[in-house]
Amino acid sequence: MKRLLLASALAVALNAHASDFSLVLHGFSKHTNTHSTRTGREWDETNYGLGIRYKVDEDISYQSGFYQNSEHSLSLYGGIDWTPLHLGPLAFGASLGLVTGYETFPVMPMATLVGRASLTDRVDITVRWIPPVTPKVTSVAAVELSIRF
Repeated sequence: MKRLLLASALAVALNAHASDFSLVLHGFSKHTNTHSTRTGREWDETNYGLGIRYKVDEDISYQSGFYQNSEHSLSLYGGIDWTPLHLGPLAFGASLGLVTGYETFPVMPMATLVGRASLTDRVDITVRWIPPVTPKVTSVAAVELSIRF
């Protein structure tokens, strides 16, 4: 998994301009339940981490990085964002990728709904939302701040 993420990042870097990259700062999440129904542990809703986003065009971007997840473990992730709906400085869509660090599976698929607001030419705030897929799964929203190089 680590080699796949590294190879993908290098392939993108060889074909990109510096202005296409953003540093992503992970920060906080909010779960609809205070504790995991599976483990009984309280969620960690402070999820610091770093990532890199590569913007292909207005609708497509790739992102990879790491963060301290809500289960108190380190997660590595990589994926693609598709945000085809634009309303001024706002963009909406979905993401699909892979993530590590959760007790359920060593590597698992990750899908979220995405809302992104461009605050300036260089600064964005992104909110990712995972809806409750089953009654036993909590819904969660996570916030990221990104700064273009």
